Amino acid sequence: MVKIKPTEGIPFGRLIVKKEKLMKKTICMLAALAMISCTVSCGNNDEEGIQKPENPSVSNTDYSEGNTETVQSTENTSEEVTAENETKEHQTETAPISENWKDIYYNKLMEVIASSDYVQSWYSGTEFSLEDIDADGTPELFIAYNNIDGVDVYTCDNNNIRSLGEIGNYGEISYIPEKKLLVSTDYDPMVRITTDSYLGLNNRKFSTVITTGVEYNELGELFNWYVNDEYAEKDEYEKAIEMYDGGRTQLGHEFRVNITEIELALYGRSSWQKTYSEYLKEIVQNRSEEESYPHFSLYDITGDGTPELFVSEGTYHAAGVDVFSFDGRLRSIGILGSYGSASYSVESKTISTGDIHMGYEYGAEFEIQNYRFVRVFSYYCNCGAVQDKSEYEFKINNKPVTESQYDSAIEQYRTDRYVLLGNDNTLDSGSAEDVAEGKYSESEIRKNIVQ
Repeated sequence: MVKIKPTEGIPFGRLIVKKEKLMKKTICMLAALAMISCTVSCGNNDEEGIQKPENPSVSNTDYSEGNTETVQSTENTSEEVTAENETKEHQTETAPISENWKDIYYNKLMEVIASSDYVQSWYSGTEFSLEDIDADGTPELFIAYNNIDGVDVYTCDNNNIRSLGEIGNYGEISYIPEKKLLVSTDYDPMVRITTDSYLGLNNRKFSTVITTGVEYNELGELFNWYVNDEYAEKDEYEKAIEMYDGGRTQLGHEFRVNITEIELALYGRSSWQKTYSEYLKEIVQNRSEEESYPHFSLYDITGDGTPELFVSEGTYHAAGVDVFSFDGRLRSIGILGSYGSASYSVESKTISTGDIHMGYEYGAEFEIQNYRFVRVFSYYCNCGAVQDKSEYEFKINNKPVTESQYDSAIEQYRTDRYVLLGNDNTLDSGSAEDVAEGKYSESEIRKNIVQ
């Protein structure tokens, strides 16, 4: 079940209002003011041209009504506050989208560091993401305090920060870039039903676009399907999935809430070389010595002259590759691959992901669009899981197809030349520093032996 804290009256009734932590967060915000002023005022913070707010105002959100009340620095006089507010109102009416959201989110993340909810841990600490869900030119801020609760979501409204509530669970929320939809997944073990709630953001409010669900029997087999909490035939359920689903990425865990990653995600450095180098040095300084996380690659798969950064998560089966890009700041694209590498097709210009498990074959092809992985092709078959050929299922892009149609579609994405990304460079302090000067081992284009 989706959990959302109330803002301005959520326009759908099935969501559970979650009111805990409100008093604690309010107290923490007040305590954070002193620390933020001290943190920002220590030096001019001019390294690599970063322009952070010199005398920031800290926003305090009224969760009950969805209004925002800006608490100005105590150094300002009442006359200065009035003049500043009048200037802001004028700018809001006449100015186009500005970069003020960066300073506003910087202040908020400084509040988070100063709060009692903040968990400082490299693996399971407080993390955040940035993504423009409503396509208004300003990204929303997603903060995951831990791996248990949902994700707190914020946006900028007239140069103030506004809470959009808490959604998702286990510190993350799924996002489908091509649909601009968030997906909150919930499993009820009492009735063995998994429910996906697809959420859109309009006029600073989340609303449910559609819900889909599947029910399992005691053997773990699917036997009931749901659309909008009503029983549905399997084909009706699949049509709903086809219309609304897509390649998913997880928001909430893309950057750690620490000074370096906050700066890189909001402001970047003066070049992609220095931005990537700073991020890689952060990994070297914080990862454990026993961890198999020692490789990275740089390869321009978008053809814009700036290579993407591919950082291996390890060498075990479930280890993917964290992919980043640069547009003046560090952009998280998502995680793909397995065994610490991702395969890029030179011919189709897509990144492949796939697996064969318990007789089921499935996978997908992704492109990078607007700094996110967008799924352009997917496949599935159960041929190795069933013995009776009459029970074979073949799907392309979630649509049932014949075996010959399946083979033909797969053939279009078979590649002669590919690049394995994530393992070209050993990650240590020296190689991380070399990236700042544009020095790194380039990825090798390989040729398939088995056709």
